[in-house]
Amino acid sequence: GRWRRCWPAARGVQARRAPSMTFEPRAQSKSPAETAQPVSVPGYPFGSVTPFCVDRMCRPVIYISPIAQHTRNIVADRRVSLTVVERTDSDDVQAHGRVTCIGDAVEVEDDRDAAERYFRHFPSSRKYDRTHAFTFFRLELLRVRFIGGFGEIFWLEPAEFSLTNPFSAVE
Repeated sequence: GRWRRCWPAARGVQARRAPSMTFEPRAQSKSPAETAQPVSVPGYPFGSVTPFCVDRMCRPVIYISPIAQHTRNIVADRRVSLTVVERTDSDDVQAHGRVTCIGDAVEVEDDRDAAERYFRHFPSSRKYDRTHAFTFFRLELLRVRFIGGFGEIFWLEPAEFSLTNPFSAVE
């Protein structure tokens, strides 16, 4: 399809002979799970669902409002994880490929490229900042857990996982 292997496009994934799998940011963005440390229950992870896209270096970018619990959690403790699960026809979730990106959520300021990429995938979100002061955050990767299915599991470093996105903000 139109989307190439931005995730996992890493040399490390290919070198480890991972299965041929494409994580499509647009298709996957409807239900990734984001986890942060909750403000109201200290020390326990707090899962949430949020759309995302990837920037020009294939790092996850989210667009969130300060009224949301997950935003307050990120502001209090920027350590987060984002899990993206491959869509398949199988009902065996353990057989699905997935990646968990672990890192720090950092507010993105003045990055029109990231904003245009996000708005291209989620056009209705362009008006969100008019009512709830939405802000972009980028996940600065620390490590990535790759699971290509049962028994195909390994850790990746950010340099092994993130490659330059071959598409412009408008493609």
